[in-house]
Amino acid sequence: MTRYWQHKDGHIAAFEDDEFINPERYTEVRVVPLDSVVIDGPLPEVTVDEVGSSIFAGASGSMVIRELAGESALVRAEGYLRDHAALVAYLREHPPVDEAQVKALAEDIRAEFDETVYYSPEEMAWRLVARWTKGGDPR
Repeated sequence: MTRYWQHKDGHIAAFEDDEFINPERYTEVRVVPLDSVVIDGPLPEVTVDEVGSSIFAGASGSMVIRELAGESALVRAEGYLRDHAALVAYLREHPPVDEAQVKALAEDIRAEFDETVYYSPEEMAWRLVARWTKGGDPR
């Protein structure tokens, strides 16, 4: 089996046999296609109802697929996975902003700088929160 190793200078090398790997110079890395979704850690338990017609996953059984006959259950599960992956990607890029924190920050700016700021305290608060989050201005 091919395993991939990163040299301390940054390049990635593939080796079939790890007897040539010097652990002082190489660290094993995982290589996946760019469009892959990598899930580290265990997946939630999946349970099947008594009749065998529905499956549930998640701590509270929040993911449900009913009518398991045929390929449609698999197609629906893959659709749910794509939808949830899109939500995760969006939220990583555009983290939710707590409006109360923005208001509190605006009050702190107003108290600290009085009227000497270029933007209104609210606008400055939004700009600062947007800078702190990866996604830019969340409005």
